[in-house]
Amino acid sequence: TTSLTLAIAACGTLAQAITGSATGSAAAPEPQRSVRALAAPDLGRGVNFGNMLEGPFEGAWGLTVEERFFDVAVQAGMEHIRLPISWTHHAADTAPYTIDPAFMDRVQWRVDQALARNLKIIVNVHHYDEINADPVAEAPRVLAIWQQIATTFADAPPSVVFEVLNEPHGVFNDQPALWDALLVDALNVIRQTNPRRWVLAGPTSWNAIGALDTWNPPADPRLMVTVHHYEPFGFTHQGATWVDPSPPVGTTWDPDPV
Repeated sequence: TTSLTLAIAACGTLAQAITGSATGSAAAPEPQRSVRALAAPDLGRGVNFGNMLEGPFEGAWGLTVEERFFDVAVQAGMEHIRLPISWTHHAADTAPYTIDPAFMDRVQWRVDQALARNLKIIVNVHHYDEINADPVAEAPRVLAIWQQIATTFADAPPSVVFEVLNEPHGVFNDQPALWDALLVDALNVIRQTNPRRWVLAGPTSWNAIGALDTWNPPADPRLMVTVHHYEPFGFTHQGATWVDPSPPVGTTWDPDPV
């Protein structure tokens, strides 16, 4: 895949966004400041280990992470694994929002399995419904979760990549400055223990390409852009049970639609 190099605009914190002083508020925008561009690592072909760690417990959605899955990924020519994780099912609801150590150990085991096979791996925060519904109230919890993740993997090799939040939407769609600001705060937490770690983030509206023009990412030279593109929707989501009506199975790819 082609790596991206970016000159990234300045952005404020979540606290500034709440008080109206962050970029994107009524105040005049801050001047852009360039960041020394770095070549992002080539993640190559990858596979998403979905539905394994996203439910209330491992296996709740019919799949658990098995060691053989990593071998299958290698045999299929994959170069990286994306590991979606719903941490909120395993972190306390009150400060300090401690993550269940047994669950963290299981995540560590998965990362180790990938690294043992020379696979890169993306560790993310997934299905965090509460943060999309109320970013201000949930900010302390998500930042505490990232503090624990970052500390756990502080000594991991560069082939471990963090993804701050899968598909921000909800309130973030109406107030994208809140996402810009939360990302600043999350990176500040991550950089305390992982100053050189590559981190993935994308725009609101479920990381839609069309939302890039409303996204003001922070000035971090090791921030990689991720976007999700689901068009044509009838092809990519055929048979999807969470879509109503569900596009029929058997839809063929039309490379030249009228």
